[in-house]
Amino acid sequence: MSKKKIAILLPFKDNFTNSKAGSASIWVKDFNKKSLYKNQIAIFGNTDDSYDLIDNKNYINLSLSKLTIGSKNILYVKEFIKHYLKHKFDLIEIHNRPSYVHQLIENKIDANLVLIFHNNPLSLGGSSSLKERKVLLNRCDNLIFVSYWVKEKFFEGFDYLTGKLMKLNLFKKISLLIFTMVVYPFSFFVLLCLYLIGFSTVIIAKSLSWVGWK
Repeated sequence: MSKKKIAILLPFKDNFTNSKAGSASIWVKDFNKKSLYKNQIAIFGNTDDSYDLIDNKNYINLSLSKLTIGSKNILYVKEFIKHYLKHKFDLIEIHNRPSYVHQLIENKIDANLVLIFHNNPLSLGGSSSLKERKVLLNRCDNLIFVSYWVKEKFFEGFDYLTGKLMKLNLFKKISLLIFTMVVYPFSFFVLLCLYLIGFSTVIIAKSLSWVGWK
């Protein structure tokens, strides 16, 4: 494998295939199409359907024995760590599995970590408790949430911090709206901005995952 700077670690059960793709695989497929770094990305997953892969060029399958005893998720991450130690990726993007992040931290992986939440963090292993979420907040270089509601659930219990973040996000939204109205007065961009204002936080976060990893 040629030198890759970014590793994407999919959930163990999320097939990176055209016919069985889960939400994480669909996200990766859509974002990689337009990514400036698509030739520097290695996608790690687990599937038996190698003939139906979304991306044959950048995908690496982490196979586990059918006779495996113990947590498959833990063994899956261990297999990924073997690749990391060989290639030393600059950034690791983990989808919807905060428990993977904790395992990487425990193994002292020295890379920028980006964790993307697709579902309620309170229902996922590794982020259900406030203590676990504090670790993720402190260690991850970027936390990305696919919706405002998912972000709110993550910050439950962070009363002071949540208030600060809400104010910051509101400032960004207002600034974006004012700038658009000044530059493009009475144009459809104003209407577009008004439509997107509720999603600006997510859009900003998504952008950070690709330009803020250096």
